[in-house]
Amino acid sequence: LDLDVIVRSPLVLTRTIRYRRTADETVEGDSTTDIGGVVRGKAGELVAGASLLVEGSARESALTNHLGQYRLSAVARGALRVRVTPPGGKARTVTLSVPAASYDIILE
Repeated sequence: LDLDVIVRSPLVLTRTIRYRRTADETVEGDSTTDIGGVVRGKAGELVAGASLLVEGSARESALTNHLGQYRLSAVARGALRVRVTPPGGKARTVTLSVPAASYDIILE
């Protein structure tokens, strides 16, 4: 570990892991996709403690951290409907496309 080395790279918002059980390239493997972004209010402020729930999923909801950041694990590719509930606020449903360049959500 060299503390004097600075590495600059783009922020990674999508992570896809592919699993293959055989060396045969023609066999489709399993895959999972994780996404992450930031939830902001109408004025651009970060929304900490917001709950995000993928509709049609039995998974627990994710919460944004103090910087408004969230991470959703093992989501399906394509259109993804997410219910976002800010603390003390009204639930809103947003549609995200996976994969995408950004998964940031602005509540209006």
